[in-house]
Amino acid sequence: MNRLRELRKRSPFSAAEVAEKLDISVQHLYDLEKGERRLNEDQLRLFADIYLVSTDYVLGLTDDPHPKPGAPVPQKTTKLIDSIMRAKDLPEENAEQIAEALDALIEYHERKLKRRNKLPG
Repeated sequence: MNRLRELRKRSPFSAAEVAEKLDISVQHLYDLEKGERRLNEDQLRLFADIYLVSTDYVLGLTDDPHPKPGAPVPQKTTKLIDSIMRAKDLPEENAEQIAEALDALIEYHERKLKRRNKLPG
C-alpha cells in the first residue's frame, strides 16, 4: 500500500504537475498511484520531496509523515530493507520475481487480517 493518490489529493498540485515534476506521463502517475506500476528509488525520493514527507510515509510504513531525525526505525522496516538489499545484485528478472512474490505475500496477509477483523470476537 502506498499513499501517492492520497498525498496528491491533499497537495496543491494537479496530476499533470506531479507527472511533469517526475518526468512521467499522467497515465504512468495514475498507474503508480493504483499500484499497477512499481516505484523506483528515484521516484520514491521525488514523491517524498514533492509532498514534503518521508519515504516511509509514502510507502505506508509509518503514520508519521515527518519522523524526527535519529528516531529509531521500526524493526519490521529494518528487516524488510535488509531483505530487499540482499536482492539488489540479482539479475533484473530475479529481482522482479522476488518483488512480485513479496507483493503477493503482503496482499495475502492484508486480506487475512481484514477477514479476521470482520469475524465476531
